[in-house]
Amino acid sequence: RWTQASVHALINEARYYLESSAGPEATRFLLLARQLWTSAGMDYHAARVRLDLARVLFSAGDEPGAQVELHAAVRTASRIGSRRLREQASALERVLQPA
Repeated sequence: RWTQASVHALINEARYYLESSAGPEATRFLLLARQLWTSAGMDYHAARVRLDLARVLFSAGDEPGAQVELHAAVRTASRIGSRRLREQASALERVLQPA
């Protein structure tokens, strides 16, 4: 069953993807989606959005913020036993590692 927070999370994710070409101000929609998924108790989706946020933050030059989101996603993926999220996080970790 989808809660109201879940529906709003989906809407904010969609808004981010529709407006992401407009620039970094669209990131607020992804941040809100992460918060809403977390409050709805939908850990998988919150971690999935955290991985997207890590990519966005890294691209914007916020490496510490990207690392925070990545590590939170890894912890959640391990806790819920999601192999898919762990694999995606591992791939992203390789990209985010300093040269």
